[in-house]
Amino acid sequence: MLSKPENAEFIASARGQLASGVALDDILLAMKETGFTPIDCIRAIIDLTGRPLAEAQATLIHSPAWAHLDT
Repeated sequence: MLSKPENAEFIASARGQLASGVALDDILLAMKETGFTPIDCIRAIIDLTGRPLAEAQATLIHSPAWAHLDT
């Protein structure tokens, strides 16, 4: 697991939300609002989806919550 231990509870909840059909974009917005950094979110995307690093970065940059990073 790449995510920080202090984020484990949120990640576990997010995993359940993904399984129940919540969009990853909604989870990323909640992460941002909770104080996750972009790096924390990339680590979480990898942990939650199994995507490789480059794809996790692209997912983050193209999400509505973090779109401002796409400069």
